[in-house]
Formats: sequence, C-alpha cells, structure tokens
Amino acid sequence: MLASNKPTVTIGMPIYNGEKYVEETITSLLSQSYQSFQLLISDNASTDRTNKVCQKFASKDPRIIYFRQRKNIGAVNNFKYVLARVKTDFFMWAACDDLWDKNFLSDCYELIHLNSDMVLVFPNFVNINSKGDTIRTYDPQKFISRGSCTDAINYMKLYGADGKANLFYGLWRTKALKGKPIREFWANDISYIYAATLGYKIGYVNKVLFKKRIVEISPPGNTTYFSLSAKLKHVAKPITKRIHLLINSSQYFYYLIYDTIINKNISLGNKIEVLVWTPLIIIRTIYTCRL
Repeated sequence: MLASNKPTVTIGMPIYNGEKYVEETITSLLSQSYQSFQLLISDNASTDRTNKVCQKFASKDPRIIYFRQRKNIGAVNNFKYVLARVKTDFFMWAACDDLWDKNFLSDCYELIHLNSDMVLVFPNFVNINSKGDTIRTYDPQKFISRGSCTDAINYMKLYGADGKANLFYGLWRTKALKGKPIREFWANDISYIYAATLGYKIGYVNKVLFKKRIVEISPPGNTTYFSLSAKLKHVAKPITKRIHLLINSSQYFYYLIYDTIINKNISLGNKIEVLVWTPLIIIRTIYTCRL
C-alpha cells in the first residue's frame, strides 16, 4: 500500500547508542508493504554514531521524524516522549535492534482495522541473536484474548519466559494507550500490557512477522518442574534470591491489583476473581523464582 498524505500508523522508536543495529532496523521498517506510516525516532542523547545514522535516513525519507534529546532523560521517559507525540489512530513501538517481515504492518493493520473491539494485534514472533540467527520460537496463540476475565487471568499465569512481554511491540489502537502511565519498575512492560488490554480483545496473526533480538540470553529452561530431583534442587536455592525477587516484583503485583480495581470494563465479580488469583501467582513466583 502506498503512503498517503496523512499516515494512519505511527512507529515510535526510542533509542540510545544503537548504532550497531539501527541501520538494519530502520531499513526493515521502511521496507514495509504498508507504507502509510510515520517513524518517530527519539535519540536519548546517544554518544555513538546513532545521530548520524538516523539523520541520514531522515534526510532521504520525509516519513521519518528525528528528535535528539539534549540530555539523557532515561529509558522510560524516552518511551513516554514518543507516545505523547502520536496523533494517528494506530501506534507501535519499535526497538532499535529488532526486525520485521515486510508484511508486519499490512497484516496487523488489516486485522485491527476490521475489528473495532480489538486494542492490540500481534503476530507470531521469534528471538534472534546478534547475528540474526533464530534462537527461540514461541506459541503466541496463548495470548489471544476475547476480552474475558479468564483471558486476563491466563495472561497473568503465564511466565515471562513464555514471551508475554513481546506483545508490547504489537500494533496498538492508540486510544488504549493514552492515559495509561508507563511506570518505572521491574516487568513494567508486562504490567502495561495487562492494564491496557484488560477487558478488551487481542488479535493474532498466525505468521512469523517479528524478530525480537536478544543479544545476550541464557539457555531457555523449563518453566515448570516435574521431577522430584528438579524440585529438590530448586528448593535448595538460597532464600535471599527469593526475597530479592519478591522485593523487585512488589510494584508489579501492586499495580496488577490497582489496575484491576480501577478498570471500568470488567465486573466486580471478575475483579474479585483476578484478585483471588494474584496471591497464588505471587506464591508461585517466590517458589519458582520466575515471574
């Protein structure tokens, strides 16, 4: 699809010292078959060649709007900065080292545009390493939501290792994000997804259209422990590690409860159901050392 005078999608790219991959990343975005978008880049006072690379692209393509912060405003504030300047009905965040299939926007836009009750659409995705090799695949169909409380609980019950944070980089309906605070704490992306989608539908494109780059990653492990020896080994982990995890995740669980209580799209009964599950998930988090 050719670009129109008024873009329908905004792509926001917060970036800091991303010179290693940003050229490949921007090229991937500009190669989209759906061309009715603008790319907002907020450079968080990078000290490498990020500025030169981004300005080179911006000088050649009027869809690119490049901002350079005078000083580093922090990662979370840089994400907020980009979102605050979105004027289109649809929006997506883009990390400066990820890659997209040329049909990412076209397929996601078609689905969300035809379904007004969807606030987010995402495709199948994989993790890639620094060389671009696939190092992990997922089953994202488990993230599909029909807007029910059960779906919200199922999302809560998933582990971070299931890839649920990747939904952050799907195609959003902008109004679902406006007014939702991007808070600064551990697992804030998962908390943000939960708050923005609670009570709404999430769509899914069954194609691998997104490659999330993980430069450093440990070998993936099981998210559950079946054998007795595995359980005994796990329980032997130092108690301090569990305490540290609980402290780090305390704000996550606090806002999980808070966002559920203030949400106007779900009934009191559904809110109680979510709140009943929350302490069980906290206990599981402490036991497994996984969020």
